[in-house]
Amino acid sequence: MATINTLTLTGRLARDPETQALQNGDALTRCALAFDYGYGERKTSNFIDVTLFGKTAEALYKYVGKGDWVAMSGQIKQETWEGKDGGKRSKIVFLVRDWHSPKQGNETPSSSQQSPSRAYSGGGDEINMPESDDDVPF
Repeated sequence: MATINTLTLTGRLARDPETQALQNGDALTRCALAFDYGYGERKTSNFIDVTLFGKTAEALYKYVGKGDWVAMSGQIKQETWEGKDGGKRSKIVFLVRDWHSPKQGNETPSSSQQSPSRAYSGGGDEINMPESDDDVPF
């Protein structure tokens, strides 16, 4: 039985994207997306780590930065590893397939004077992840 693993989130980048080249030459970009949950005194901010590959990664690194509003679509993955203390660790990572953002600054979709927007799509349903952990330089 097939499962559906699709997620779309909107929020602001919590930090500037950081990018690096994989051994095969593709770009790997990481950042964090901040979004609110709740309202009033019960409103809290949430953060999720974001990973992009290839041309999608290059475009995000080039065009957006900390504080910029973005809408992202992709899938989630649970990463696990062994910590320095020998204990098991895990976190959820958002693997982004495509994204959309206003052109500059602090605009949001509800702004009355939106600037032109840009979007980037990886062009397919598959996320081109590295074949093995050996392809990731960390």
